[in-house]
Amino acid sequence: MRNAICTILATILLVAASLAIWHWRFVEVPGGIPRLELADPLVGWTAKDHNQFEIIDQPEGPLLRLSRTQRSEKTPSIHVWLKPEKNVSAIHIRCETRWEDVEAGHEGYTIARIVSMLKDRQGKVMHPPGFGVTWGAGSKDWHSSEAVFLVTSDMADFGLAISMLGDHGTMEVKNLAVTAVRNRPGIPTATAAVLTGWVALCFCLIRGRVKSIPLWRNFTAATVIVAAGWILVFPQSKGRLLPVIGSFSIARKIPEKISPEPPQAVTLPQAVTPPRSGESPVTKTDGPAATPAKSSESPRPPESGIKSSPELKPVSRSSSAFYKLLRATDRILPVAHLGLFLAITLFILVITGNQRHWPLPLALAILSEFVPELTDHLGGWDDWADVVQNIVGVALAVFLYTKLRFLQALSGRAK
Repeated sequence: MRNAICTILATILLVAASLAIWHWRFVEVPGGIPRLELADPLVGWTAKDHNQFEIIDQPEGPLLRLSRTQRSEKTPSIHVWLKPEKNVSAIHIRCETRWEDVEAGHEGYTIARIVSMLKDRQGKVMHPPGFGVTWGAGSKDWHSSEAVFLVTSDMADFGLAISMLGDHGTMEVKNLAVTAVRNRPGIPTATAAVLTGWVALCFCLIRGRVKSIPLWRNFTAATVIVAAGWILVFPQSKGRLLPVIGSFSIARKIPEKISPEPPQAVTLPQAVTPPRSGESPVTKTDGPAATPAKSSESPRPPESGIKSSPELKPVSRSSSAFYKLLRATDRILPVAHLGLFLAITLFILVITGNQRHWPLPLALAILSEFVPELTDHLGGWDDWADVVQNIVGVALAVFLYTKLRFLQALSGRAK
């Protein structure tokens, strides 16, 4: 009983520490990107047509409204490229949005939406992994949306697009805040300490069930469980990070002032058209946006008198190659989830030499879908299908291991 209480208390403490690191991990980089405002005029933004949107001054701040009354009208859309500095590792976006009577078009993406974009080193415009801030059709009252997008090493630029792509409807946005961020000092050390705590907890759980397991096997199994949770439960491999509970707490730095630059006018090239479902992620455009010439680049918005902190050195940005590999595997193999958890569970059972340790991979199978789904709030049947695949993979691994041990026992008796 005492061991069970200690295990529960340790789990609660580790969960609290993990959530604290997740929510307090970022600090602002002053001047890392231009300051964005939904004000009239829209300085630095690029628009298809000024007649398709309007800025409404309100006591609590300006409001952006994009409307479309029929499908024959031009698509209301604005976007901006941020050109983050080298000391920026992520972009934090927060806003309040509502839409009314938005009728979705024939394609899945033709709805009201706020999404991120990127330019790769070849100048192609595409959407990064998990690119949405908020999106939907029909009617939805005011709601807050928040996400942090990683600036990866393969990005030449990062952008944001606000579009009302439905056949008709109205979309409104206010209190838009876009902030350049990076990890706080000490976060890697704190993360390593918490991960060590999780390994120790899994070690004790495995050791408590079967004490005859060699320590190196016990440690290996615990490390594999924690490593899989690091990748699958908390979305380390994804480009979009979402708060699990509440909002991210961004540490603010006092920026250093410089002389402000004169404002620059908004330009009017064609905005980015989102990719069709099932097609290549490279964004199609009606004009030269996908491979822009230097002379047609959207002007960089004014710095608003803020320059980057000199003590912040360039960061080593992560790569999106691993995430792309996972996505490609998931598309090519319909039962990739089943195979993954079959392999993880079978490895745990074999390395520990006992089938009694199946609850750990089963918990991982459920949490790997449940926690990301809690943060996303946009789940569908595919997510439940993934849960079923995960559980079936665990069950199949237990069945195969039990059969293997049974055959080994028979073989031993025969000898």
